[in-house]
Amino acid sequence: MLEHELKKGERYLGQVGNTHWIATFAPRALCDVTAILPHKTTYAELDYRDLYDLAEGLLKVIRYYDEINIASFNAALYAARKEDQGFWITARIVGRYTIYPLVGSDYSHLQVLHNEPWTLHVPEDMARELKKYFS
Repeated sequence: MLEHELKKGERYLGQVGNTHWIATFAPRALCDVTAILPHKTTYAELDYRDLYDLAEGLLKVIRYYDEINIASFNAALYAARKEDQGFWITARIVGRYTIYPLVGSDYSHLQVLHNEPWTLHVPEDMARELKKYFS
């Protein structure tokens, strides 16, 4: 996937140290961004530099969220077992918002009852806006 995104460039945002950042191809929520740590499979393989690079990349995404008025987000870090060859650690960050004037949750019935994620942001369009934070 990383090779494809690097070659095509449509959703590739940039690199921060050892992390590569991509506007997620199949978004599960608002402004879904994926980070990839090549050749790292388990949490035990992460070092200080990897964590620093992840934090720097997250800060870039958060600055973008702030610019487009996304006030909160969720993030997750996915790892595997050492024997799971070919898996690289990934992180996902997705924006959250409140629906005004209802002040209701940002989860719709489609997400909760039908497991149907959706987003208002096309990944390729978001990538064009977000790339400046990685340059």
